[in-house]
Amino acid sequence: MALDLGCTVAELGQRMGAAEFGRWKAFHALTESGARNSAERWACVMAGLYNGPMQKKSGGHWAAADFLPKPPRPAKRKPTTGADAARFLAQMQAG
Repeated sequence: MALDLGCTVAELGQRMGAAEFGRWKAFHALTESGARNSAERWACVMAGLYNGPMQKKSGGHWAAADFLPKPPRPAKRKPTTGADAARFLAQMQAG
């Protein structure tokens, strides 16, 4: 909400009380406003525009998801072995 109002979270806390914050939160939930929803609306418009004159290389239709950033991939972790766990416990006990 602070981003939507152009201020920091600390400034938002100084500008409005809990009751007003609750009303704004309810408003945003009902109207689907906010930064994320703005990006989704923009992506829908872009998909609509591109489905007219431009074709995907695959020949399919553009979707809103094609214009939204991809979620970050989780970091790959090496599986933990029993030896790894024993080493970790020994390090923790050693201080």
